[in-house]
Amino acid sequence: MRLISLTANKSTFRPIHFNEFGLTLILGKQKDPETSDSGKTYNGVGKSLSITLIHFCLGSKKNEAFEKSLPGWEFSLEFSVGVKQFVATRNTSSQEKITLNGKEFSVSKFCQELENLVFEIPSGVDVLSFRLLISRFIRPRKESYVTFNNVRNKESDYHSLLCCGHLLGLDSKIIQKKQKLKKERDRIADLRKNLSNDTIFLEFFTGNKNVDIELIDLNEEIKKRAKELAAFQVAENYSDLEKNADATRSQLQNKRNREVLLNNAIENINASIKAKPDIAPQRLFQIYEEAKAKLPESVVKNITEVSDFHKQLLSNRIKRLTSERSRLTTELETVKAEIVELNKSLDLQLEFLNAHGALDEFLKLSNHLNSLKAKAQKIKDYKDLLEKYNSEFQSTTLQLSNETILASNYLKEVAPILEKNMETFRLFSKRCYPSI
Repeated sequence: MRLISLTANKSTFRPIHFNEFGLTLILGKQKDPETSDSGKTYNGVGKSLSITLIHFCLGSKKNEAFEKSLPGWEFSLEFSVGVKQFVATRNTSSQEKITLNGKEFSVSKFCQELENLVFEIPSGVDVLSFRLLISRFIRPRKESYVTFNNVRNKESDYHSLLCCGHLLGLDSKIIQKKQKLKKERDRIADLRKNLSNDTIFLEFFTGNKNVDIELIDLNEEIKKRAKELAAFQVAENYSDLEKNADATRSQLQNKRNREVLLNNAIENINASIKAKPDIAPQRLFQIYEEAKAKLPESVVKNITEVSDFHKQLLSNRIKRLTSERSRLTTELETVKAEIVELNKSLDLQLEFLNAHGALDEFLKLSNHLNSLKAKAQKIKDYKDLLEKYNSEFQSTTLQLSNETILASNYLKEVAPILEKNMETFRLFSKRCYPSI
């Protein structure tokens, strides 16, 4: 591709005609060469504007300044590709369209047309484009001249390498394949790092514990709970049986309390039966005799009558207590027999309850087992995922190493091309800087 001229539809624009051979220079001349102020030059001669206009006619992004400051202006760039000449025209007021040799294109279609005309981009290389490649020749910004291989400050190393390699005649697919492998390896490395270090992710799967140890502990717990669940027998009326056992236990306690009361009552009766009068009548008479006190006959008679009355009362009391003791003893035997039966019944009920469980207990145990299994599966998934990432990382690293070896061998094979490129570069350098 060779530039021929840059013109406009306004007479105030000075056309630029590019030299057919050699360089075309637009210079800013210093007004006073003797001054020490190097900034005093002829500004506004169109150095930067010329570059911008060339890119404008070659499908650059919409230029808001042109639309605002130069409405209705139409710029035309004449150029040749091989022996065929072309004219690209673009209006500042309708920048979404560009005409090429009289045929109108959208900006994207225009760039695709020029890409097919100027650059032979191999199929399957999805980064290279006309705009990305043409900027290597017509550098659009000040930053484009800082380094030889970059035209933008934030341009990636991959884009720079791919464009330069393609323009130097190297195989772009080798560069692209290595980039894809590197990108994949970096992606896997980031995933592996996040998986290993992310506290939330690690806590979710393992409770921030050692994966292998936690998995062993969980599997042991699962076996234990599974064995319990297999031996679990469900009693559908477990709740009613539990209530009956509680009622039996309550009756048994009441009977035991009654047994204690009956034993205490019988012991009290036995103690009462054994009780005797404190002083016999003869002993009372003897005391008075020893005191030489003469008792009237009436007093002696009254003491005898009282003593006889007391004996009668005592006899009646013993008879009543003996009858009551007999009744209590009979009741005590009955209570003891009932306690024995209640004990047997409670033992049978508790034995059944111990051997069986309620349905809700069975479901609770089953849910707990399922929860343990789910947790173990999560940890296993985490472990498998980490191992998968490690395996993929090693595999991708190996592929990348193999591609590096292939690329080194390829560079040896195309050494003549590289030497020719270097000779061409040195030729241009000597023409521009003959004294170096």
